[in-house]
Amino acid sequence: MAGGPNPLESSGPNLWAVAAHNEIPDQAWEYHARKAANDGKGDSAYNSLEYVPCCPHMPNCVPVCTEPVFHWVKKGHAAAQIPK
Repeated sequence: MAGGPNPLESSGPNLWAVAAHNEIPDQAWEYHARKAANDGKGDSAYNSLEYVPCCPHMPNCVPVCTEPVFHWVKKGHAAAQIPK
């Protein structure tokens, strides 16, 4: 497969893109606790990482995921995975 596209990555919906429209829910206690740490400045995870949604139903996800799972990832990682 050298030089060609990886068929596992290029077929079907993108797990980051189909969930990107979702907002962080109020029930995401870990996110909100990390954001509130240090007098509202956030802790090291909140300041260094992004809390982003992704679709847990891959490879059978619909074009718009309404039940995403949120993950801590390196800043910019999820955005870089979404095709332009």
